Amino acid sequence: GGKDGVVVLHFLRAAAAKYSLDSGRIEQVKFIYFGVSADDFSEIIEFIVETEKQFDIDLVRYECSIEKGIGQHISSLELGSHSAFVVGTRMTDPNWKGQECFCPSSSWMPPFMRINPILEWDYGDVWHFLKHFELPYCVLYDEGYTSLGNLSETVRNPLLKRTDNPSSDPDSVTYWPAYMLAEYDQERAGRGKQQS
Repeated sequence: GGKDGVVVLHFLRAAAAKYSLDSGRIEQVKFIYFGVSADDFSEIIEFIVETEKQFDIDLVRYECSIEKGIGQHISSLELGSHSAFVVGTRMTDPNWKGQECFCPSSSWMPPFMRINPILEWDYGDVWHFLKHFELPYCVLYDEGYTSLGNLSETVRNPLLKRTDNPSSDPDSVTYWPAYMLAEYDQERAGRGKQQS
């Protein structure tokens, strides 16, 4: 449901379409979502459901942690299968250290190959891609959120707070959309905070 995941989803859809065209048989990518808890934004869940329907996505849901869900998914594969996951990790993410475009999973995860097609992208690259190709994204980004996490630890990015209040209510606070953030290194300024 996050912006980086949306970019990767459309990369994979394009790759599967090209492969299907070249091979003469329809290939569909399997997508996986981990989570669904009371601490998830309902807007993210709604966006995922809408995306699944709109693009006819083969989506598997694991209502657990990523670590546990990946383990469950790998154990469901045929014996001898190799596992690779394409993810939306970028160098600005807290867990990117030591990763390359292709790298093995972290030591605390089940073994699999991690594929990072947008590792070297910055915040602006992500928004340029989404806006240029007019791709749908979660409505929360239009409400001033620049990085989506748990509901209890994510607020709108304070740098996007509007000083010119377009509302007729003088007490209302409005925010610019996420793609208006000029300070790319402040993408996570609304993360790790308690909602007020």
